[in-house]
Amino acid sequence: MKARSNEEIIVLLLCGICMLGLFPFAILRFLRGDLIVSIIDTGGFVASSAVLAYVYRTHKALIAGQCLAALALCGMVANVFLLGPADLYFLYPVIIATFFLASSRLALGLTSVALLAVSIGLVQFVGLFEFSKLFLSLLACILFAFVFANQRNKQRDQLLQLSSEDPLTGAGNRRALFKRIEQLISSHRRTGEPMSAILLDLDNFKRVNDQLGHITGDTVLKRVVGTTAERIRATDDLYRYGGDEFIILAVSSTQQTACKLAEDIRELLAVELASISETLTVSIGVAEFEQGETASQWLERADRAMYSAKEAGKNSVVSSAACTGE
Repeated sequence: MKARSNEEIIVLLLCGICMLGLFPFAILRFLRGDLIVSIIDTGGFVASSAVLAYVYRTHKALIAGQCLAALALCGMVANVFLLGPADLYFLYPVIIATFFLASSRLALGLTSVALLAVSIGLVQFVGLFEFSKLFLSLLACILFAFVFANQRNKQRDQLLQLSSEDPLTGAGNRRALFKRIEQLISSHRRTGEPMSAILLDLDNFKRVNDQLGHITGDTVLKRVVGTTAERIRATDDLYRYGGDEFIILAVSSTQQTACKLAEDIRELLAVELASISETLTVSIGVAEFEQGETASQWLERADRAMYSAKEAGKNSVVSSAACTGE
C-alpha cells in the first residue's frame, strides 16, 4: 500500500473533525427548527465525507484540501449571516485550518475574503465597539496564522532541499536519484516510453586531489555539474552518484540518442577541465532501461558500460549494448 504523505494525513484528519463536529449540530438545529442552518451543516458534513473518500482513494490532497477550506469558510460566513456572532467562535479554528490546507498566499486570500464577508454580516447584529473587537481579533488570527504558515513552509522547503540536493555541487543526491528512478519506472510500465541512464566518472580525479588539493577537486566537481546541467534538456535530471560519479536520467531517450548526448557532454567537459589538468577527462556508460528490470539492475548495466569505457582507454562513451555485443 502506498504510504500517505503528511498533506494527506492532515486533510483526512481535518475531514474527520469536520464530520464529527457538524453531524450532531445538524441534528440539534433540525430539532430546534433552524432548518436552513441545519441544511448548511448537513452540506458541510456531506462535503467533508466526499473529500475524505476522494483523498483516501486517490492520494490527491492538494486541490481537495483547498476545496475543503473554501467550503468551510463559506459555511461559517453563512452561519454568521443567519445566527450572528453566536457562531463566530468556530471561525477561528477554521481560519487556522485553512493555512494547513492551502498555500500561505491562497489561504491569506480566502480568509481575507471571508473576513470581509463576515464583517458585513456582523454589522447588523452588534454595535461598533463590539464589531471592532471581533474584526481585529479575526484579523490578528489571520495575520499570525499567515506568518506562522509562511515560516513553516520556508523551513519545510529548506529541509526538502537538504534531503534531496548534494550540498557541494547542487546536483541531486542518491536519495533523490532513487526516488526519481522509481517514478520513471512506474511511468514506463504504463507508457513504455524509452529512458536512459548516463553514468559519468572522472578520469584521474584522485591525482588532481593529491597534487592540487581538495579545494581544486571541489572546483572540478562544481564545473562538471555546471557544464553538464547546461547541456542536458529541461526534462533530464542530474545527480551526484558518488564521490566523482554523476548520473543523468534522460527521459524519452533511446540508447542511441542518449549516447549522442553523452558524447556531447564528454567533449564539453574535456575542454572545460583541460585548464585544470590535461589528464582530467570523463568516462561515460549509457544504458537504456529494459522492461522488467529493477533500478539497481539498470544502474549496474550503466556502471559496467562506464568501466568498459575506462578499460578502453578512458575519455570515451560506451553503451551497455556494446558491452553485451547487441
